[in-house]
Amino acid sequence: MFANIRPARSLTGTTALSPTMDLVVVRENTEGFYADRNMHVGSGEFMPTPDVAMAVGVVTRRRACERIAHEAFRIARSRRGSVTIAHKANVLTMTTGLFRDVCLEIAEQYPGSCPQPSPYRRAHCPPRPPRGQLRCHRCRNMTVRPHR
Repeated sequence: MFANIRPARSLTGTTALSPTMDLVVVRENTEGFYADRNMHVGSGEFMPTPDVAMAVGVVTRRRACERIAHEAFRIARSRRGSVTIAHKANVLTMTTGLFRDVCLEIAEQYPGSCPQPSPYRRAHCPPRPPRGQLRCHRCRNMTVRPHR
């Protein structure tokens, strides 16, 4: 269960902000911010002082990034080919930077795909896309939201 795949569509006959919404969220479940899932032993959380708590997150190229990128691009290929890669590489340059870069490398294996790297905040609050434009967002563990 490395991939959490969540399709979402507007229901016919209902009032919706985007009546033509049709998107797929592809979320990587095994790595990222959930420290207790990442450690061989222990929770990955610790408190160096009573006032500071820290958590360790892991991002791996093959185990997580490549696998979830392939999944997102396979789904996008059966739709319209666009994948938004939501990341925080502007802040977490090594971990989510690796994720973003690997997703862009994997995109080269899917001719006709349209990868769109996007910082997390912009990817999750995009302007309403033109009618009929479908996207598949591929994001890190806590930052996943495919979009139309």
